[in-house]
Amino acid sequence: MGKISETTPKSILPIGDTNIICRLINQLLNEGINDITIVVGYKEDLLKKEIRRAFDQRFKFITNKKFEEDINIYSLSLALDDLTKRKFIVFEADCLYEDEAISHIVKTCEDNQSYWYTIGSFEPEQMGGILLSNEQNFVKDIKIVPKFENQYSEYNKLIGVLKVGTMESPKFIELIKKYKNQNIKQYYLQPWIDHLNVLDCSEVSLKAFRSGAFNDLNEYNKVLEIFKD
Repeated sequence: MGKISETTPKSILPIGDTNIICRLINQLLNEGINDITIVVGYKEDLLKKEIRRAFDQRFKFITNKKFEEDINIYSLSLALDDLTKRKFIVFEADCLYEDEAISHIVKTCEDNQSYWYTIGSFEPEQMGGILLSNEQNFVKDIKIVPKFENQYSEYNKLIGVLKVGTMESPKFIELIKKYKNQNIKQYYLQPWIDHLNVLDCSEVSLKAFRSGAFNDLNEYNKVLEIFKD
């Protein structure tokens, strides 16, 4: 994110009259979700200050002291320490969704299945997590790729949200802890990718809704344009 991230974590960059993570928290509260755990690391005092200024209630904060080494698997392992067989949703804090998209995601909490969320076809200018499912939306493959290649033309682009159902929760938590003990320089997606044969999951498309994620200032400005109203 260049110079801007030297002073401001990207999860608290402005969007309208709020910031990205506070907007997401408010959307979840409006949907009746208030059991929220927030993992902090880089400039954690600033992040906590922004969240506490915006909300009366107290959320559970967990500090990742290894944030400089970690990609995100260690952060998730810390958040899952007190979970056993509960279903849960993971939100990455640098993604934006319109309210209707959040409502659609939250509706999937009503069952006990596991879901990965996509935002449309994998495009040539994109990179990162991608997913391939069958006609029944059952996930056949998940990958993390550094660039677009023609062999991935039938894949859809993942966005940073995952719902883990009650059947998959114990196994996934076990795998997260095992993998982070081996190496924290990896994505929390990796254990699922390696064990798709035992972690049943389906794709939920958010293509009908506005959403966005960003890794640099140019992408951030594009997301702001999408959400300019």
